[in-house]
Amino acid sequence: MKLFTFSLIAIGSMISSQRSHGQTFVLTPSKDASIGFHDNYNSANTNYGNAIHYSGFSQPGASGGENAGMGIMAFDLSMLPPGTVIADARLDLFGCGPFGAGDAASVGDLGHNACYLERITTDWDEYTVTYNTQPLATTMHRAHLQWSTSVDEDYTDINVTAMVQDMINDPEHSFGIRIRLRNEEPTRAMAFWSKDGAPSDDLKPHLRITLQNEGLTSAQEIKSQVSESLIYPNPFHLKTTIEFNNDFSASKAHMLVVNMLGQVVSTQDVSGMKTAEFDARGLNPGVYRFMVIVDGLVAERGELLVN
Repeated sequence: MKLFTFSLIAIGSMISSQRSHGQTFVLTPSKDASIGFHDNYNSANTNYGNAIHYSGFSQPGASGGENAGMGIMAFDLSMLPPGTVIADARLDLFGCGPFGAGDAASVGDLGHNACYLERITTDWDEYTVTYNTQPLATTMHRAHLQWSTSVDEDYTDINVTAMVQDMINDPEHSFGIRIRLRNEEPTRAMAFWSKDGAPSDDLKPHLRITLQNEGLTSAQEIKSQVSESLIYPNPFHLKTTIEFNNDFSASKAHMLVVNMLGQVVSTQDVSGMKTAEFDARGLNPGVYRFMVIVDGLVAERGELLVN
């Protein structure tokens, strides 16, 4: 397996190279589950919200018939209101190898296992969803994963820009991403670590979204058109106050706080606010960046120094 570890240098280079677009940040799943059936075992009514894998698979059943399943996961995009324009969205999935029993699950990636990634269009609950109650999905702007070449292959930098833009524009019909085999006949499988099974945070699924700042062509222009908020105190230990330069009373505004890896650690609705209090309890000491998104664009930003 090709281990994937975030580095400050790599993330810094990525953000710098895309600065003409806007801030890049990283999300991990808010929920995920496996949904499947095993003929003669009535498992189509069983919930697998704690499954270690996010996978599409099909294999002969232990007592005849078929044992097959799909994976579903969702990311919290509520901080990006409809109309937010993104420049890019990339999904990173990390191969887990064997994830269960059976001809395919005991191996990991196996056979002609090309898969689809599709937008889920109806709501679901992580700890009650089953194969028989599975949510619906659409084929529009789906992503294609080609056959794997090893039993635990990583699929990083998957282009899901159009799909994620659809999710932002239509939140009432967007509830995550489903993985399923293109050919659902036995025997084949493609499996990745889920948020519950990943042995480290680096191996959880990651969705990297880069915002679009239309009309801005350089880092200097972005800096000149995006306000720097007033923060006091800064550095701080537990709480600080952020005073905004702009009036958000007539707009829907969300504040995102990200760590130096670009991972979102906090979101807050700041619509109509002149100031916001930020609580850093539970965060490690270090530098965090925040941005306020209004009408799909970054309106304000700043750095928070937690000690």
